[in-house]
Amino acid sequence: VLELERDRHAPRRPLLLLLGLFAAVLGLSLAKELAVACGSALYWVLGAAVVPMALGQMHVMRRWLLRREEARDAMGFPKVQGDLHWDPRRTVLFPTLCTFAGVAGGLFGVGGGIVKGPLMLEMGVLPSVASATSAFMVLFTALSASAQFLVLGLLVLDYGLALFAVAVAATLVGQRFVTRWTRRGRQSLVVFLVAAVLASSVLLLLVEFVEEVAADTARLTEAEGLCAR
Repeated sequence: VLELERDRHAPRRPLLLLLGLFAAVLGLSLAKELAVACGSALYWVLGAAVVPMALGQMHVMRRWLLRREEARDAMGFPKVQGDLHWDPRRTVLFPTLCTFAGVAGGLFGVGGGIVKGPLMLEMGVLPSVASATSAFMVLFTALSASAQFLVLGLLVLDYGLALFAVAVAATLVGQRFVTRWTRRGRQSLVVFLVAAVLASSVLLLLVEFVEEVAADTARLTEAEGLCAR
């Protein structure tokens, strides 16, 4: 009964660890860009410091998940549709895939949730849960990137605020629609929407690349310095 009651609420320890890592990564990134000379030794140290921090948190969370899974199995904890069974292989494989999703998102300018959503569906997570979890994860990466762009003066505030308002309104409308639809037992709609967003993102990236090549081929092939703004 106690374990069932705990499942009704978000676990505090993982959430606190996530918030701590987010604050540390954001602080290091801002310090690296604002207080350290670009290309210096300290610049690279601060940039690389996030790697052991992230790996350390992954190790802590892996141990926590495995201990919780063992305790639940020992007490015969009931499993329902959408529950994940964490084992030593899964606790390594899926964080690794999420890491590649984050790297791809940073390199190509797409949200990591576009990759993590289908990944969680493959894991057996319910579509509505996968959508909400993916949005929660992307929240931290989006906040970190936005804060850095704002501090560096790279964020166009009027465009940013306008797009933020549109995104909030669209999210509220879409969430109400999807919630009403899934309450009827039609989880397939979420899967279709995730696939549609993924296909649209790939198509738009291709169109943008073709337009840039057609507009200025020389600029795309010209190498720039590491610290160029």
